[in-house]
Amino acid sequence: MFKDGTYAIREVCCVENGKIQTWTENPMAPMGETFEELKEGFEFYQTALEKSVLYFDTHSGTLVEQATEN
Repeated sequence: MFKDGTYAIREVCCVENGKIQTWTENPMAPMGETFEELKEGFEFYQTALEKSVLYFDTHSGTLVEQATEN
């Protein structure tokens, strides 16, 4: 979630203990070279929506807080 209240999906990489280490600079968008790949992408997005909300400071590019619940 951004400071302006908008939501986006980003890809994150975690270390072994589950702490977020890095994330994509720009929000992700579903895409694929085939319709099946596009459908698979939407399944990944559905999975992402079941995860915790992350709060980013877009000015500094830092993770401010990781919520424990959606």
